[in-house]
Amino acid sequence: MATLAVLVALVASAAAVFDRTIEGYLAPLIVNQTTAGTYAFLDPSWYEGVDVLPMSYERNVRTAGDFEGWKGEFSRADLSADMHRPSSVDVLESSARDGYALSKLVLDGQLIVWEALPDRPNGKAVVVTPGTGHGGARDVMGVPSEYSFSYYHGDIGPRLARAGYAVYAPELTGYGERQVDVGSACAGPGADVTRCSFDVFSNSLALYGISTYDMHVKESAKAFSHALSEHGRVAVAGLSYGCAAAMSTAHGNPGDVGAVVLASCIERSHEWPMSAGIAGGGQNLHAEPVDSVRALAPIPVHLSHGRLDLGLGRYEADHGDVGRMVAEAYDLVGAPGSLDYVVHGGGHEYDVDSVIAFLDGAY
Repeated sequence: MATLAVLVALVASAAAVFDRTIEGYLAPLIVNQTTAGTYAFLDPSWYEGVDVLPMSYERNVRTAGDFEGWKGEFSRADLSADMHRPSSVDVLESSARDGYALSKLVLDGQLIVWEALPDRPNGKAVVVTPGTGHGGARDVMGVPSEYSFSYYHGDIGPRLARAGYAVYAPELTGYGERQVDVGSACAGPGADVTRCSFDVFSNSLALYGISTYDMHVKESAKAFSHALSEHGRVAVAGLSYGCAAAMSTAHGNPGDVGAVVLASCIERSHEWPMSAGIAGGGQNLHAEPVDSVRALAPIPVHLSHGRLDLGLGRYEADHGDVGRMVAEAYDLVGAPGSLDYVVHGGGHEYDVDSVIAFLDGAY
């Protein structure tokens, strides 16, 4: 689902950099964009008077000793998600599937989490935070819904479960089964039914200073906490918007996260920083999105981009800037083998085979 809505969600939750080359990758999106001003960030004057990228790797790290101090400060700035252990877990429904048992859980009477337990467990678990869209956790788990036509997670949940992994997918506030009724706000022509009601809901909360991004980070961390209570080794995964919660969970719980999977979500180029900071809110241009991955070292990380993606994702797949920059940090801390950088032939999606191969050997 490589839509403009996905791209905007990505750039609204991370910083990046631009030069003229990238304009060619963004041009089709800009031409098709009907909302004036969406790409005003391409104007460098937007950054006048801003202390740009004060927490960046380039500014702060020269040695392995520098890295440890920077990593601690960076993780705190990056809205690291501490665990929020649920006090109650209820099972709403359960069924046997091909190679696994699928259940819908409710944590603390509110957070829906889909759970897939393999028939032949390998002792590992993965929390997969969904990307944008009302397919949500059902998209991750391959559960049909009225939004099945928009699914783009590639049945990663069932495929991981058949490979022996316990899988957990939280239904984030405002998406999927946890949508909010916004009346006729999404009834007009051109409304994107796959996420319109969430956008209306999120924008309304923002007027009161409430961030749905912050909610999603905490919900993903709660799902992780539950998975950790059931399994000894837990990885986190995210596609697109889901990457931010996965990284925040890892930054907040580095000793408990076995590995991190990030698909189609980390991009950059060469001159202009962009957007509203690494934590998805405010105007503090802390660092580039690639720094969020660098700060995970030495946790094993699988980072992927597709050659058929659009805009920034396609640019990264073609140029490999992020791969080289993250590799530099992993080399610095003496863990070059802990980074798995993959460029695949698909689009805005997981390369599930390489994800499973990575997890099998990562933790």
